[in-house]
Amino acid sequence: MDCSPVPSLRSKAWRPLFRDIYVDAQLAVTHRTRCRAARLVFPSGAAVAGRSAAAPFGVGEVRVDEPIDVLVPTALRRGPVVGLTVHRAGVTGDEIVSYAGIPVTTPRRTCWDLAQWYPLEDAVATVDRLASAGVVRLDEVADLARASGGCRVRRALAPRPGPVPS
Repeated sequence: MDCSPVPSLRSKAWRPLFRDIYVDAQLAVTHRTRCRAARLVFPSGAAVAGRSAAAPFGVGEVRVDEPIDVLVPTALRRGPVVGLTVHRAGVTGDEIVSYAGIPVTTPRRTCWDLAQWYPLEDAVATVDRLASAGVVRLDEVADLARASGGCRVRRALAPRPGPVPS
């Protein structure tokens, strides 16, 4: 049995990411690193969502210090966690996929959440980038507009005027 002293987590060798979750201080921490660590603090059945879910698909940058959007099923109780923005809503198992070991919402569900949680301009920009990257088809998202609460999705998908010709 090795009885060598264990370095204190309060030393400069470790960096806290969340309460009771530490990483090597020399590790270059990214939003994705934080998403990987976040799965240790959110309940089973929850998933990374919103802009945090769009980023792994190569769409948009999320600053390392921005809170991670997490979607928690309505039936689960979860208090606030510093560094996470917790959204509670109905979510089914087929709306969550594993991406590099991180549970994330599907691109289609991500578009729904973006339309519900973000200002219209931000939602439009990220949904357009998901579609342009071929991650999701807009017709797949358009059928969500018929669901309850779909008016925000309709607004996010509405055609916008192009640049004025000179």
